[in-house]
Amino acid sequence: AEMMPDAELSFTTSNFGKAQKTTLTFQVFPRLTGSFRYSKIKDFLGPDKDVFDRSFDIAYQVLTPERNGIALAVGLRDFMGTGIYAGEYIVATTSLGDNLKLSGGAGWGRLSDSNSVHTYFAQNGGVPNAGSWFRGPVGFFGGLEWQTPIDRLTFKAEYSSDRYIPETGAQRNSPALFDRNSQFNFGLDYKLWQNSSLGFYYMYGSELGLKFSTNINPKRPI
Repeated sequence: AEMMPDAELSFTTSNFGKAQKTTLTFQVFPRLTGSFRYSKIKDFLGPDKDVFDRSFDIAYQVLTPERNGIALAVGLRDFMGTGIYAGEYIVATTSLGDNLKLSGGAGWGRLSDSNSVHTYFAQNGGVPNAGSWFRGPVGFFGGLEWQTPIDRLTFKAEYSSDRYIPETGAQRNSPALFDRNSQFNFGLDYKLWQNSSLGFYYMYGSELGLKFSTNINPKRPI
């Protein structure tokens, strides 16, 4: 539920489960974040049948942490694309001391913890699929972020409500792209420089992930 500094622009590239994702995130206003994601999903429609997908995310911080120490945000993922990654959520984040953050929330669509994802491939793209927002089964997710005693190294753990139904073959006539053996994910983020970080992740009990992220801000000198 936390926001980036106002006017921050973040670039992230990641690879996990045959999906390569590049994301640009911009802090539009102090409480409003927008993201554009371009993904290549290898073999998504069958052997050698890759999918190239564009999607947009948006999140609004309803409550800031300054008043009671808790941030609350509402978000839409892939809200006007094909719906491959579509989901809606409400999430809260709080800090326990200087080194530990806890988050928890409820999700719909891809985050519904359901075997039937109502937003999957709902549109050809470019039109908001508002008719399915915040409807259907609800899933619950949570996570923590711990600043380790090692300088610049952060440990993350997550309980995910995304069953990855399309990727595991439940809604496709194609082999699974990866095995989802667990709902728990773990990761390490290492801050390389002031504005860049490198992440390593162990996902769903079967996959390794790699992420690089960097950000700039026109309001802040380089």
